[in-house]
Amino acid sequence: MLGCAHLLGLEKPDASLSLTSWGAPSLPDDLDTWRAERAACVETEAWARSAAAEDVDGIRRELGELPSQVEAALRRSRASEPLTQSDLFAIKRTLFTCWRVIGRARELFVQWRDADADIAYCEHLMSSIHPEVEHSSRFLLSDSLDPALADARKAQKVARRAFAARRKLLVETLRADYPAASFGLDGTIRMKSADSARAESDARFVKRGAFWALADVELDELGVVRDSADAEVEAVESRVLLRLSNALVEHTERISELIDALVVFDLRCAKVRLRQALGGCWPEHDDERCVAVGMFDPRIQEAQRVEFELDADPVVLTGPNMGGKSSLLRALGLSSWCARFMLPAPAVSFRAPAFRAIVYVGSDEPSAADVTEGLSSFGREIRRVVECVQSTPAPALWLLDEVGRGTRPDEGAALAAEIVEVLRSRGHSVILATHFPDLVGLAGACSWRIRGVIEREALERFSLDHSADPAALEAALRAAMDYAPERAEVGDDVPRDARLIARLLGWDPERF
Repeated sequence: MLGCAHLLGLEKPDASLSLTSWGAPSLPDDLDTWRAERAACVETEAWARSAAAEDVDGIRRELGELPSQVEAALRRSRASEPLTQSDLFAIKRTLFTCWRVIGRARELFVQWRDADADIAYCEHLMSSIHPEVEHSSRFLLSDSLDPALADARKAQKVARRAFAARRKLLVETLRADYPAASFGLDGTIRMKSADSARAESDARFVKRGAFWALADVELDELGVVRDSADAEVEAVESRVLLRLSNALVEHTERISELIDALVVFDLRCAKVRLRQALGGCWPEHDDERCVAVGMFDPRIQEAQRVEFELDADPVVLTGPNMGGKSSLLRALGLSSWCARFMLPAPAVSFRAPAFRAIVYVGSDEPSAADVTEGLSSFGREIRRVVECVQSTPAPALWLLDEVGRGTRPDEGAALAAEIVEVLRSRGHSVILATHFPDLVGLAGACSWRIRGVIEREALERFSLDHSADPAALEAALRAAMDYAPERAEVGDDVPRDARLIARLLGWDPERF
């Protein structure tokens, strides 16, 4: 309802391991943690502005290649299970990414952790897993890890070459006699039907099912040697893998810590890009009130930026139909949600308390289709209020969008006033959007109203033009409407523009 998913969809982190945390951000543990995260985001943005473009782009590429398989590899390592070469590649690639990213952004990471120790650790562990002259993201079981592995692979290479040379010699001889035959790399031979009868009596072939094979004692002996060499390499590689697996067990937590550091950094970089894409701000904390400057709903193209303040008293918000009351509530809720999770808010500046929850109650609530069968819209609304009052801890921000409009105006207004009073007594902050005149000047409440139609005469003339298409009519309405909220004085009436707006949208009883 507030547009949280839309806002998060404007930007995303680069690492696949960061996407879960981005889609479901975690709450800071306390105000000190929140302030530390805000400071870190500001530091990250300052670094991104001053860093070389090739460093920023390079870091994004490196984060994008951070292997998600590393989590499974580390789980197997913690369980002391033997790791595969794929597991070791994921770990090596992760270490390389940490080394490269922290190295490129060292001046930023040193503010958060011992970056030099991290760089040295990654270098040392990469070398122990895969010795090489220059560090790279690749991995292979190096001969330098074990002399026996080097000897086994050398013998394997000799055996394979000898087998291949003998087979090549035999094939070249046979091609001259059987030019139509097809000699496969797997050792199988396909014969044309015309050559099959001749091959039956040729001692150089042997029939194996639907295919033919070479019949050569020396080739068979070389094949045995080759297979034995392959088995020896596999056995030595298994021993080396087991040794590496055992050695890595003690490193799993440190590697996980480095991954967490990269994910946090990736999320902060995504927040920086989101703030820039949004044209928003880093929210600030305020113990008592919400203060929004230049706030807007990012889902609305060319949305008007507005100023608004929600202090300790509840706020009653009035305004014309299609004047933007619901959009204001949602923008305020979204900005407060962003502030709570330390995300950039859609505003030029925004300050808010640390609300423990944000509750929206209105006709467009997302759970309307899942409620108990048989309840009317009014019943669903009241059920939601009751459930949320019982379960929502204070302080929470309550966004009441025309609560009570589904019944008689006098009873609806009285009910809305009761709800506001209960929420206020429990320490919640409340903003109530309404058309009920009886709620304007509600005792103890602060009244605001949307300015509404400012070009009324022009709008009235335009509404008589029945030839205009609906899009043009709606554009005229937007052009004539001021969506900015302003404090209302005691005695101000609720705007009465419903019939004018209805005519603008095509309603004219004389035409029907």
